[in-house]
Amino acid sequence: VISVRNGAFAENGLRLFPNPVTTALTVENGDGEALIFNAAGQQVARFSINASTQNFEVGTLPKGSYVLRVKDLTGAAVSQTFVKQ
Repeated sequence: VISVRNGAFAENGLRLFPNPVTTALTVENGDGEALIFNAAGQQVARFSINASTQNFEVGTLPKGSYVLRVKDLTGAAVSQTFVKQ
C-alpha cells in the first residue's frame, strides 16, 4: 500500500470500516475523488466523497482484496486496502 500523507489526510487520517466489508463501506475523513481497484490493478468503481462520513455500496463487488485511493482537490492522495467478503 502506498500512501502520500499531507493536507487534510494527514490531519484527520482516512478511515475505512468495517474491514472486511460485506455490503456498505464507510469512509471517514475523506474529501475528493475515490477510486477502487481490484487485486489485478483494474479500476472497478469511482465516486465522489463530499462528507466527513460517507457510506458506499460495495455489495456487488466480487469477494477479494481491493485498494481504495482517495485524491483531494490539492492532488494529495492516500490509499488503503480492504477486503470484500
